Amino acid sequence: MVIGESNSDMIITEGEENVLDVSSCILSVEVDDNLVRYALFDESSSTAVLFNKCAGIRELKGDSYISSSNEYHKVIITQSCGSYSLFPSGIKELSAVTSGKNTDLITAIDATLTFEEHNLTSAIKTIFPGASLRHGVSGFIVGVLERTKFLNGVRIYADVKDQLVHILIVANGKLLSAVTEQIESSQDVIYHLLARIEAYNLNQLEDVICLSGNVSSSGIVYMSLKNYIRDIQINKGLNYQKLERGSAEVNKQEFFTVINSYQCE
Repeated sequence: MVIGESNSDMIITEGEENVLDVSSCILSVEVDDNLVRYALFDESSSTAVLFNKCAGIRELKGDSYISSSNEYHKVIITQSCGSYSLFPSGIKELSAVTSGKNTDLITAIDATLTFEEHNLTSAIKTIFPGASLRHGVSGFIVGVLERTKFLNGVRIYADVKDQLVHILIVANGKLLSAVTEQIESSQDVIYHLLARIEAYNLNQLEDVICLSGNVSSSGIVYMSLKNYIRDIQINKGLNYQKLERGSAEVNKQEFFTVINSYQCE
C-alpha cells in the first residue's frame, strides 16, 4: 500500500503487442459525480495497463479494454462523490442508521462509514454485477493511516474532486479529523486548507500538506499553499514510466483514488 510519496515497484510498459489475459487483471473504477476514472492492473506482470476517464456509461462500454466483470480477476468500484456519515462501530443505534445504505467497516479507527449510491454508481454496477463497492473516503483513511503510522508531526491530506475535497488531518499516526467540503473553484480548496492550517496550528517548516486529485505542482492551489507550508507534496500513488497504449502523459495524481483503491485491496 502506498500513500503519499510513492515507492511502488509497479511500472507501466509500452509497445508490447501480446494479447492481454484479463483473467489476471484487476479493474479499479472511480465514480466522481458525472465522471468515471478507471485503471487496469495486470497482476501477472505487475504492470498497469491503462488509465482512462470518460463522461458516462456509453463511453466506458466503448473502451476496448472493458469486459464483463466475470472475465476479470476482480473489479473494484469506488464512489468518491455523494454524502457519507462516520459512526463509531459500537453504538447501539448503528443498525438503524445503516438500514438500506452501503456500509464500509474501517477497522483502523473502529468506525463504520455509510453512504447512498450515486445514480452513476448504480449504473456502473449493472455492467460489473460482481464488483466490490466502497466509498473513496474509507480507502483514503485506511491508506493514509497505514502510510503515516511511523511518522511524526501533523499532516494534511487533501484529495480534490470535481465538486468536493476530502480532507484528512493526521498526527503521529492518529486520525484527528476527516471531513468533506463542497467546492466550486481552486479558491475554495485553498480556503478550506488554510482554515485547517490555522485550526491545527501547523508548523511552516516541519509539517506537511499532501495533495492529490485535480491538482498540479504548477497550479494555483499548490503555489498558494507554498506561501504557508514549505513541504507541499503531490500524491501520485504509483511510480511508472509509460502507458502501454503510448498515449500522452497522464496526470497521475488525478487517478490517485483508483490506484489507492487497488492497493488497499
